[in-house]
Amino acid sequence: MVTNRFGRPVLHTVFHQKWRRAAKQAGLPERTRLHDLKHFYTTTLGGSGTHDPKTVQALSRHAKFSETWDTYAHPPLAVEEVTVTVFGSAFSHIDTSAGAPRSGATFDALASNAS
Repeated sequence: MVTNRFGRPVLHTVFHQKWRRAAKQAGLPERTRLHDLKHFYTTTLGGSGTHDPKTVQALSRHAKFSETWDTYAHPPLAVEEVTVTVFGSAFSHIDTSAGAPRSGATFDALASNAS
């Protein structure tokens, strides 16, 4: 709910007028909705690789994880250019056999499926 300076709810028509003016001043497309900013926010958080998915859910104030990840975060974008090194570190104490990846090996999330 959006309130005015007196703490009372803002009328939909008044909010709509002010939103249009603010969106125009910001250079946003004419049909940009306030909800589009939430979509942008959540998608950016989810795709940044900086925050784990549950943190993105909490910051977006979604009750269900599925709403955050399936609707907003776009998982294919979230794994773009991500390199996973944790497994190599987790098993670095184990000797590798010939031909096995050495400890600390990385996995490129979008590597070609040439194998």
